[in-house]
Amino acid sequence: MSLLVDGAAWTALAAVIAMIVLALRRRLAVSRNQPSGAPLRWLASPGRAPMLHRRLRASVASVRSIVPPPSRRRGTSPWEADAAEVERLAAHLARELVRAARLPLVARHRALNPIATRVREHEAQARELIQLVARYDPVELDSDQWRERTDSLHTRLANLRAAGDELDRAEGLTVEPTAIERSPGVS
Repeated sequence: MSLLVDGAAWTALAAVIAMIVLALRRRLAVSRNQPSGAPLRWLASPGRAPMLHRRLRASVASVRSIVPPPSRRRGTSPWEADAAEVERLAAHLARELVRAARLPLVARHRALNPIATRVREHEAQARELIQLVARYDPVELDSDQWRERTDSLHTRLANLRAAGDELDRAEGLTVEPTAIERSPGVS
């Protein structure tokens, strides 16, 4: 009996450890759809490649905080294609970082320099996308933007109301089937 309890305890411990490792791997991922193969130690390692990897994760996370991936409840944002491209480029750079980190020291430094430049470019693109989304799809509106949007909404609602009234009038002009049946010459 004690072996059975010990086996169950070890199984439970293994399951907990596996869940922790999976959670850490998810946290390490630059893209949920494209694993980079970065080692878990990169979550806190002070090296250049892990630091660049964390910057990529941060830039994708900031874009995804503004333009979340589509879901069944939320649907797709008009900015989704751009956000997905930012994420794909970051995943590509993350895989390059992993490959470069496996090189010997001198070759690693030479390989990381151009990647670092591209990480900076990627961060700038992510910031630009965030600014565009904030500009054209703002969460907070100033008074001019508020007035412009409420006027536009008012116009659309007035047009819908007018179209509904026109349909009601058109329906009032239609001949009821009972009236047709009572007409002379209709059998």
